Amino acid sequence: MTINELTANRAILIAALQPEDQDYIHKTWQTKEDRIIYYYTKFYPNLGSTSSQRGESYHPIMREITNG
Repeated sequence: MTINELTANRAILIAALQPEDQDYIHKTWQTKEDRIIYYYTKFYPNLGSTSSQRGESYHPIMREITNG
């Protein structure tokens, strides 16, 4: 998904909401969105890594089994 697609999908979603929910998104959520995403992904250190990258950190015996 590209940034343009994300922006378009976000606009469609906000347009479908009721006015009070739209206000919440504009006033509350968008000001905190970057911080929430940062803290959410902070707890998932393997986010974006491939299985071979995770395999490198296994115990040596597990690495032999998974690479075999």
